[in-house]
Amino acid sequence: MLAVIIVIIVMIMLCLVSQLYLYCSYADEQLLDIRTTYTADVCHTDSDTISVLLIGDSWAAYHQSHDLQLEKLLQQMTGRGVSVTSKGLVGAKTKAIYEALCDSVGGFLNELQQKADYCIVSAGINDAVAGMGPDNYTHHYTLIIRQLHRMGITPVIIDMPDVDYNKVRQREATLMGLRHRLMSLAMGIPDKDFRPYRHALRELLKATDHNGPIIYVPHEEWNRQGVFDTRQLYLKDGIHLNSQGYSVLDSCLASHIAHSAMH
Repeated sequence: MLAVIIVIIVMIMLCLVSQLYLYCSYADEQLLDIRTTYTADVCHTDSDTISVLLIGDSWAAYHQSHDLQLEKLLQQMTGRGVSVTSKGLVGAKTKAIYEALCDSVGGFLNELQQKADYCIVSAGINDAVAGMGPDNYTHHYTLIIRQLHRMGITPVIIDMPDVDYNKVRQREATLMGLRHRLMSLAMGIPDKDFRPYRHALRELLKATDHNGPIIYVPHEEWNRQGVFDTRQLYLKDGIHLNSQGYSVLDSCLASHIAHSAMH
């Protein structure tokens, strides 16, 4: 009987280990070559129009109703025609965002092949909450940046903001929360802390020799205490932006993109 119990425990442990391995494994770096073909020199019908695509997690998904706002801001700042399209995957981590970037069925590839000039990337909160670790996070962010550059698109990176971590935890199912805590422990990173991820991404952007321009938008420019009460920028869930939050973020994004477009 004892032997049977031991075997069952070992099998459960092996199953858990294999699931964790798949959970935190890296994406295939050659996905774009494997799944699809694309043309890097596609041109706009109207070459004077600035085309902007916003991809990523739920922040990108919920930005759709604010696309016109960002268009108007950019039009005012640049004096040019502007097209803004948002498409996001709720709950997506950087790995899933990279895989969707390379997917023409349900992913972002079709929009990217319309030859966006700029691609705003919202990613990272779900990585931090899930305890994926800064290395996993920056690895997939590197792949995202690399693929955008290969398409001749300038990445616009939104620095990871300080959402209400406790409210994120409250929304999680018990088993999911336990898995996320175990991942944080296994990765040796503090639970409920976005700083290691932000630091790792900033170091990556400083240290890596990229093959094209990158626009980096620090969270301190729009999401910091002292300028306004940041709680006013979020919905009651403490995680997602409300209309005022998107207005503040879009104003910051528009300033960076307009400066790039005019210089």
